[in-house]
Amino acid sequence: MRCRGLTAVTRERYYPEYVFTPGRGAWSREGGVPKKKRRDGGMSRGRRVDVEVERWIKSRARGPHPLRPPLERSVNPSRPSVTSRGGTPLLEEPTHPLARAFVALTRRLGLVPVGAQVVVRDEQVDLATLVDGVFVDQRGRVVLVELKCGFEGYNDVGNGRMRAPFQKFTNAPKNQHQLQLAFTRCMFERTFPEFGRVDARIVRMTDRGAHVTRIDGDLDATTRRVFSAGRRV
Repeated sequence: MRCRGLTAVTRERYYPEYVFTPGRGAWSREGGVPKKKRRDGGMSRGRRVDVEVERWIKSRARGPHPLRPPLERSVNPSRPSVTSRGGTPLLEEPTHPLARAFVALTRRLGLVPVGAQVVVRDEQVDLATLVDGVFVDQRGRVVLVELKCGFEGYNDVGNGRMRAPFQKFTNAPKNQHQLQLAFTRCMFERTFPEFGRVDARIVRMTDRGAHVTRIDGDLDATTRRVFSAGRRV
């Protein structure tokens, strides 16, 4: 089943006016979103952290687990295999400081990794996306984790409001991320109804530490109404 990508659709549909012009100290509708400038071995910082966390989750999630058979139904055929046999090798422990800090955080929170880059879809709204990490907490509840890096100094800053029905919220990156995760959670619950309602958190890693955020209740309720309408977004 082919569906549209979540990130591109939410940007186009709900916050197309969001533009950050770097170096001008202001938000503007002119210019464009800056490319990541920090490089490490030819890979941006955020991408390297993503890759190391993905390898770590998959290396820790090896072996039998009640969640793994259904999660393994959903794969991303276009993504290179992250296995110990060819492709990118598994990673027992990350090396990048932010990836190591993320792993330490999940351990403190009692989150056990069971899946990474899990594909979720919804044919009615015509959307699909990847879940960065799927974990289980100490109560046995499924927790979806969306990993972000950086956004220092502008995570809370927007240049307008989102479009209806999310006009209550600014188009700041923090709200964009919450909206994306709210949609992801709805799609996960429809892709894997056997797990029921699941928890979800944004973990934003910065040089100053980790910032953990749950989805705003009003934003989540509005997202669920969008899904319950059963129409293409």
